[in-house]
Amino acid sequence: MKHPVISIIIPIFNQKKYLGKCLHSVIHQTFEDIEIILVNDGSTDNSLRICHKYAKKDNRILVVDQENKGVTQARKTGFLKASGEYVCFVDSDDYLASDALTRLYYFSQEKNADMVVGNYDCVYDNWGILKKEPVPYGVQDELITAERVLPLMLGMAHIEDMWAGYVWGRLYRRDCIFKANISDLFPETRLPYPEDTQFNLFLAPYIKSVYITSSVVYHYRYGGITNRDYPCIRNGGGFFDIRFNLCVNQKCESILSRVFCHYSFLLMTDLLNQIHFHSNTENGIYDFVKKEISDRKIVLWAREHISEVLSESENTAFKKAIVDNNVDEIVRLAYQGDVSFQNHYRRMKLVRLYMIFADKIGYLMH
Repeated sequence: MKHPVISIIIPIFNQKKYLGKCLHSVIHQTFEDIEIILVNDGSTDNSLRICHKYAKKDNRILVVDQENKGVTQARKTGFLKASGEYVCFVDSDDYLASDALTRLYYFSQEKNADMVVGNYDCVYDNWGILKKEPVPYGVQDELITAERVLPLMLGMAHIEDMWAGYVWGRLYRRDCIFKANISDLFPETRLPYPEDTQFNLFLAPYIKSVYITSSVVYHYRYGGITNRDYPCIRNGGGFFDIRFNLCVNQKCESILSRVFCHYSFLLMTDLLNQIHFHSNTENGIYDFVKKEISDRKIVLWAREHISEVLSESENTAFKKAIVDNNVDEIVRLAYQGDVSFQNHYRRMKLVRLYMIFADKIGYLMH
């Protein structure tokens, strides 16, 4: 039996509003040698019925129904069913450009790349009525060789590293995934930090090359179920301990300053989110900061390498406050940053009201 070239894996949980748009984009790809694995992860709406409806129309679709285990285990289920040379993960509230797979596969062959990363744009609603401009990774149209893959993924401090934080909008050579420890890539316990980043980090040692293209191949639905404002550090600061250990074990200590830069950025973002979207009292925020920076490995390292971490010019005052263990200054800077972010959050609240309206109209029209 001939295996498909690309296996598309779509984890699904309660996505009746957006699933049709996603599946339509996959079925009508210009690259047709594919299999489509839909993993219904215990949906309680009509998502499973929609899956079967599309499966009757296209024999390339396989529907797998399982009890709710979370997106990581749903991806694992799909991966273990996959038979293609390449794997492509798609979130069920997003959708692909019509020639996404054609372009990604072309670069995989032309560059002999184990991983091909495409660019994306942000869509505020299911029907593309309101869009943002394409999101640049900074590093575009570039082949990244093996010796740079893991350091870039571990660093993730600047825009050019952000491609390492997602699993969607790209192709992975399936054999590379099999070489890694499956339990590290798809942990059974639900993670309090981004599972996409963990997947890429533990896969990185088995990737010989990554090609990043500026071509927009993926339409990312901003504000869908898979995207929420949540505290990155409060729930998952331990992920930075994993990154710290990998830096040491893989002899990548030279990028620890970039890891700390990313940590400080997410800590600031986390505090802004807590101020706006969570019912923390000011005392609660102080207690959180004290506990968070008291024994985090990357913070302890930074205190021994002050000149190195402060050589990064951006956000210097906030990083210095962390290094100095100055909780009062950390919180003060967060509230100061809150003033500059107020207009942004007001805009986002309006956008979300618009999204609710547009989704309802779009769903009725579909």
